[in-house]
Amino acid sequence: MYNRDALTDVFNRRRFYLDAKAMQHSYFSVVSMDMNGLKQINDSKGHSVGDELIMGSAECLSKCLAKYGKVYRTGGDEFIAIIKAD
Repeated sequence: MYNRDALTDVFNRRRFYLDAKAMQHSYFSVVSMDMNGLKQINDSKGHSVGDELIMGSAECLSKCLAKYGKVYRTGGDEFIAIIKAD
């Protein structure tokens, strides 16, 4: 769990920094994403529903991007992907 986010099981911010540093002489893209409206969901439906949305987003991003790179959860509703370039 040292390099994984406990809620989503995608990589965490610590692992992002390690991977980005290791790839400093490689070609890659960094994609930053966040979820719109999560605060309103948490406030109206509760944090357990918000957590389900975060987990679903992480799963979707992982499935879509796994063959291209790695997905990291870097904050509450913030994700980053490192996409490798050939």
